[in-house]
Amino acid sequence: MGWKGRVSSARSLTLHSLDLIFQTMSAANAPVTGDVLLIPDPSTVGTSAKRVTIEWSQGWSTRTAEYYTFFAHNKSKNNAEVLIYVSAEKFTHDHFSGIATLVGDNYELTIDNKLQYGQKNKIGEQRFIVYHDKERKPFQHRFIESAAANQLGNLAVHIAQYFGKPDVGSLVATYGKAAFGDSLHDYN
Repeated sequence: MGWKGRVSSARSLTLHSLDLIFQTMSAANAPVTGDVLLIPDPSTVGTSAKRVTIEWSQGWSTRTAEYYTFFAHNKSKNNAEVLIYVSAEKFTHDHFSGIATLVGDNYELTIDNKLQYGQKNKIGEQRFIVYHDKERKPFQHRFIESAAANQLGNLAVHIAQYFGKPDVGSLVATYGKAAFGDSLHDYN
């Protein structure tokens, strides 16, 4: 093998190693049961939370529901960002005051069985959280597609980057139904 072949092999090995490191870091920051999330107070969140419509099929009918999507912080994991979707009827000051503790401008919400999550793979990469009525059964990809369908502007770009993509089109094209075509998972 000539020097060009060795450089190419070394570059491939380095990129592969970096990808593995990124996957490990991403999975290591995945929110788990017992972690504490910092959720902005719905009455003061302003424009950082965007309202999106999620549409799915369930029981031979089409259903839709409104959700707020935003980035929370995982206090238990060095304030790592966590993408979260909260159904509109639950994203109220009155509701959160009954399930979490208000500290400053944020609610401290402990992850437990009231929350569900979606993720890229079984090791927990690119995990996102959903808080809604668990009788709803939208597949994971419905939440990912909402970033494109609802034209979220800068938040959509931030969501795409959270999933390791430069823009929303790349996100939907790469993942879409293929990676997120599963049901949401329950926290225990």
